[in-house]
Amino acid sequence: MQEIEVLKQELGGMMSQPESPERFTGMITALASALLRMFSLDETELAIFLSNAEKTFLSFAYPPYLVDAGIIPVTSADAVVSQIFRMGRPVLENNFLQQKHLSIFETVKVPGKTIHPICKMLGVSLGEGTERIGVIELSRRAPSYAEAGPDFSPIDMERLRQASREVTPYLIKLIPADFRGKLS
Repeated sequence: MQEIEVLKQELGGMMSQPESPERFTGMITALASALLRMFSLDETELAIFLSNAEKTFLSFAYPPYLVDAGIIPVTSADAVVSQIFRMGRPVLENNFLQQKHLSIFETVKVPGKTIHPICKMLGVSLGEGTERIGVIELSRRAPSYAEAGPDFSPIDMERLRQASREVTPYLIKLIPADFRGKLS
C-alpha cells in the first residue's frame, strides 16, 4: 500500500507545524485523497467522521459539503457509523439499500452534482485498541444497485482496516485537543 506510506510521510511532516485549522484541513484532505485513490471512489463516496473528546457524538470531517451538516450521537441505533464506532467492528454491506439506516445525510445536495443513494458500504473505526477517534466509511452510490459498480470485498475491508491502523497514530496527534466537530 504505497499510497499509505506516502500519506504517512505527509502526515509526519504536518506534525512539525503549529496546531491550526489549516493543518487540520490539510490532514483530512491528505487522508481523503489517499483513500479516494486507493479505492477508486468519487468524492461523494467517502465519509470521515471524528468524535468529540467526550466520545458522545460523531461529526463529518469529510466531505467538505457535510462538515456543517450536523452531528450524530454515538448512541444512535439507526446510524451505521455509530454502531461501527461503539462496537469497533467493521461493516461490509453490499446490499445497503435494503438495510435500515439513518439516511438524512444521503439527501444533502452536493454542489454541482446529482446525489444518489448509497447502494454499498464498507466502514471501519479509526483508533488504537479500545481508544476510538472516528470512523471511515466508503460507499458506492448510484441510481440503482445494478449501476453501483463492484461489490466491496473482504480484501477491500482488510486494506481499509490496515490503512486505518497505520494512520491513526498520526491522526491522534494532529486532531486539535478541543475538536468539537467543527473548527470554525
